[in-house]
Amino acid sequence: MGYKVYINWILWLIGARNILSQEIIDRIAVLDNNEPLENIKETFRLKLNFQLTDEFLARKTVIDMLIRASENLPLQFTLIVKEAYRSRERQERLWQEMLHRAEKMNPSANKIELERIARLSVAQPIGEGGGHQTGGAVDVTLGDANGKELFLGTEAHEFSDKTPINSKNIAESDKIKREILCNAMLKAGFINYPAEWWHYSFGDKLWAAYSRKTKAFYGQVNIRG
Repeated sequence: MGYKVYINWILWLIGARNILSQEIIDRIAVLDNNEPLENIKETFRLKLNFQLTDEFLARKTVIDMLIRASENLPLQFTLIVKEAYRSRERQERLWQEMLHRAEKMNPSANKIELERIARLSVAQPIGEGGGHQTGGAVDVTLGDANGKELFLGTEAHEFSDKTPINSKNIAESDKIKREILCNAMLKAGFINYPAEWWHYSFGDKLWAAYSRKTKAFYGQVNIRG
């Protein structure tokens, strides 16, 4: 572990930082339990948003946890899934799109800097891939009782200083909605990635690192799409 990575880890342990270095997450070992991917189906309290994709797959346990999370919400809310499993192929397309956008906005930046900028918005598809490629990560938000999506300080997948879960730059009402969502998801067994208020996971490397575990039990699943 490099010096800077070690310092990041120590600061996280004592609560001085809430974001772990990617290098720490990458060090987590994976022993996949081969749990299958299944289709997420809507319920009275759990809804799907088809704006980004028409395919909603996740590990079986994750689907059960999403249902529990939706039932943990106050009655005036529903849980909306924006995205779940994302194929390596689709992740690669998103990565290339983000690199192109970064280059267009920063024409003088070198390759290393462009990749750093792109990683602020999308995981780089290297090694064993990110949480979405495991079927253990989901992007979620709140809806009203009729399933209409609510605003939580930013749109899901909108990146700014308002994106982190504990951002102080959002309205108090949006802070409350984020807290309601987070409490329901944590109670069901998920962890939140603090840099993105909508991103929750279970069983993948991110979940293991933030749960202080040495192994993850969901690895990359290869389905083209």
